[in-house]
Amino acid sequence: MTTAASPARQWIGRPCSGCSLADFAKIVEILDARDASFVSVTQQFNTTTSIGRLTLNVLLSFAQFEREVIGERIRDKIAASKKKGMWMGGVPPLGYRVEDRKLVVVDSEAEIVRLIVRRYTELGSVRLLNEELAARRHQKQVVDECFGPPHRR
Repeated sequence: MTTAASPARQWIGRPCSGCSLADFAKIVEILDARDASFVSVTQQFNTTTSIGRLTLNVLLSFAQFEREVIGERIRDKIAASKKKGMWMGGVPPLGYRVEDRKLVVVDSEAEIVRLIVRRYTELGSVRLLNEELAARRHQKQVVDECFGPPHRR
């Protein structure tokens, strides 16, 4: 019998959508250590028999494989879109705006970015650069462009 404080009890009732094969194997190991077993209500197997453990491992392996294939497809799609020059979302960097899923240079902001890069190269210090930008009043614009105005943060 498991108690509320036992490690096995901590897993019960949690959704397993994010569980990996290793996570589930750990659950079965915890159950085995306490002379308990995993029995599926919807499938015809349980972990008290060798065929039940084999079936469980095969199903979990296929589930893991499917998650990995989906991840690879998503990464490939994003990489292909980026290769075509498409913007894949998020806040565009300072000096750019998104137009038709592509980044377009905003000349007024690009000049500030060039200034920041040039001054950082000359100063070699983020602290000194920050102080200089504050004195030139560019700091607020840089922060607002990178993170949005205060009401959006």
